Amino acid sequence: MMQTLDQARRRAVTALILIVPAQSLGVAAMLLALQGPIGLSINLLSRVWMVLFPLLWTLRIERRKPLLKWPSLSGIVAGIVTGIIMMLVMLGCYGLVADQMDLTQIRNRAQQTGFDNPVQFAAMFGFIILLNSLLEEFVWRWFVFRNLETLIPRRMGQYVRQGIAVGLSALAFSIHHVVALSAWVGGGLVILGSVGVFLGAVVWSALYAYDRTLWPSYVSHIFADVAIVIIGYDVLFRPSM
Repeated sequence: MMQTLDQARRRAVTALILIVPAQSLGVAAMLLALQGPIGLSINLLSRVWMVLFPLLWTLRIERRKPLLKWPSLSGIVAGIVTGIIMMLVMLGCYGLVADQMDLTQIRNRAQQTGFDNPVQFAAMFGFIILLNSLLEEFVWRWFVFRNLETLIPRRMGQYVRQGIAVGLSALAFSIHHVVALSAWVGGGLVILGSVGVFLGAVVWSALYAYDRTLWPSYVSHIFADVAIVIIGYDVLFRPSM
């Protein structure tokens, strides 16, 4: 039994090392180090890795099928309620800091990445809202959270283990968002946005821990991404004063 548990923990460490940094490296390449086709290609490869690796690892190393069960009614309600609250808070915070944003810096960055075109902007954020949010929940909640939980000693108790896994998975999820934010905005806005991402990830990880399915956190995540689309559109396309 002890040997089996130790093997599971070694596998979990390996899985986390191979998955957690990947998206941060892709984002850094696209927005900071290698802007242009090379950076975009590296970012695309990192996203493909983020999807394929958990699937292949689960099937070939853990030797089980990645089944996603249906949510409970209370889980879906929690996802909707937390999502609406997040969206309203995000829009409210944006209203408070909108005047502090350097629109020139943000719009120059958008031009470099192709987001300055309304059609491309709509296509990208349609993908982000409908698909990317689901993929992120699959990776960061279903896969990363689960492996982090494996590392925490069982003697600590179920709720303590879940609480630690919630915090650690939220922190891991936040890293690539901090990298992206630092490329788009500066100073206090990076800190504010990073704290917001972390708190959102805590909520989503807690929703997963509660219901053990992705759908409540996915629903909540969608509302947050809708707020990001509204904010992004206003920043990029509203007339400069």
